[in-house]
Amino acid sequence: MFENKVITDAGLELYAEAVSKTLTLTRVEIGSHYTPPDELAALTVLEDVIKGVPITQSQVKIYDKVTEIWTQINNSGISERAELRQVGIYAEVDSGEALFAVLQTGEYFPIQIPAQAAEMPTFTIDLSIPIAHGSAANVTAILDLSAYVTVGELEAAVRHLVI
Repeated sequence: MFENKVITDAGLELYAEAVSKTLTLTRVEIGSHYTPPDELAALTVLEDVIKGVPITQSQVKIYDKVTEIWTQINNSGISERAELRQVGIYAEVDSGEALFAVLQTGEYFPIQIPAQAAEMPTFTIDLSIPIAHGSAANVTAILDLSAYVTVGELEAAVRHLVI
C-alpha cells in the first residue's frame, strides 16, 4: 500500500531532542500530493491536504522499542472523490510540533477515497503504523475518540469488562 516510509529531517531532530523526554505523536493528516521519494525526508508539511484523521489507538510493543498507532481514514466531509497518496504523522517535544514521518503510495497507485454522499455514504480504512522509538525516552500519542468502532473491537472490549 505504501511504497515509501520515512522519518523526516524534522522527525530526526525531534528524536534527538527526546533523548530524556517524551515524544508525543499529535495528529495525522492525509494528502493527495506525490513527492519524489528522495525528497520526502525534507518535507515540513504535507501539500494538498485532504483532511486530518484521528489517532484512535496507541500501544507500545516489542520490548518497549516500537509504538504502534492506529488511525482511521474515512470519507466524512469529502464531497468529491479524492486520491490519497500521503499520510503525514506529526509529533512534538519541547520545541514544538513538526512533521515527523511520511508514508507514501506509489506515484501511479493512489488509494481512492469515494465522495461521502454521492458514491458511498460510509467508507473507512483502519491503518496501523508502527513507529520505532529511536532515541526517545518515551513515546505517547494524543488519541481522538471520535472514530468509528468496529463490531470486533466492541466485542473484544465488552469481553474484558469486569462486572
